[in-house]
Amino acid sequence: MTKANWPESASSYRRWIGRAMLAMYLSSSVAFALIAFVSPVLACHPPYIEYEPIYESGRTNLSAGEIHRMADWRSKTRLAFPNSGQYYISVQENPRVGVSVHLAKIRLRNLKTLLLNFGVEDSDIFDTEIKNYGYGAPPNAEARRLASTAYISINPRCPHPCCPGPQPIDAKQADRGNHDQPK
Repeated sequence: MTKANWPESASSYRRWIGRAMLAMYLSSSVAFALIAFVSPVLACHPPYIEYEPIYESGRTNLSAGEIHRMADWRSKTRLAFPNSGQYYISVQENPRVGVSVHLAKIRLRNLKTLLLNFGVEDSDIFDTEIKNYGYGAPPNAEARRLASTAYISINPRCPHPCCPGPQPIDAKQADRGNHDQPK
């Protein structure tokens, strides 16, 4: 080290060590913060996980255009997730904008029926719910549009691009494997 960098006395040496440790602490804190904020952005998010059908105001069934869009989404999920997955359906209800609980229940059944017609197994429709949307919001066009939007999402089974590891072994295959092995 040069004389300019090296401390002259013990007290200045302690200050120099303290500054070095502070610099190390700050640089590691900055690195941790970058990792914490960048990681979710880089996390794997496969396509076609979610679909948002929009009902026309007061209607119990989707329009032909929305059914066509949903069929297109379903065909893409079949290609992206060959082992299907668990489907979740959510619809909104808000009587202030014309979406009663009764209308929401009918829409929920409509979406479930469409999924079944598009080849989703009944056992794969894992959860359905009716959410109370925006009771405090003013009843305007945006509130009506949001209350008329339903949500369908899929939790795909492996294999797909974001699987954490190899495809899980089916319980039947595991049983067969145990019987074939000598004891």
